[in-house]
Amino acid sequence: GITIVSGTTSKGKIHFADGTSGDASYRGYIFYDHNSDAGMGFGVGTTTRFKLDSNSRISLSNNDGGSANTIFGYLAGNSIESGGTDHTCFGYESGKDLTTGDLNTLLGAKSGENINTGQNNVAVGSLSMINATTASSNVSIGMQSMGSGVATGSENVGIGKDSLYDMTSASGVVAVG
Repeated sequence: GITIVSGTTSKGKIHFADGTSGDASYRGYIFYDHNSDAGMGFGVGTTTRFKLDSNSRISLSNNDGGSANTIFGYLAGNSIESGGTDHTCFGYESGKDLTTGDLNTLLGAKSGENINTGQNNVAVGSLSMINATTASSNVSIGMQSMGSGVATGSENVGIGKDSLYDMTSASGVVAVG
């Protein structure tokens, strides 16, 4: 086998180069970050694109600044800050604007894209809860459910394509179909 030894606070890397100078010398890479066992990752085009850290968080595009978040998809969870915890974002731009909210589960392209500090939301389906911002404790299942509204509402349930599509700030509303 191959053993790569590096310092206890540095990164061990394998580089794939297109040349010998500048960023051509590290166009692609595999690394292990020894600093507090921060993680292992893969870089493409000089940028880390996949990272697995010592807390089993998996991040594509190295886009996870919070803790206990699971993120898959281009720009998913892109803005999560150190206070954002326990999010699950699967799909293109799902949870893209999340910053410090907690416990959101967003599955589908652009689901919950604009939620920033909202928490305890479940959005399943493309474009579901896309315009929510500080909304909390909502359940949205189906393409575009709670799609154009529910920016600030709470404890709403929308099941089915376009359910509660135009609602903006109500609370405690249930719609099926």
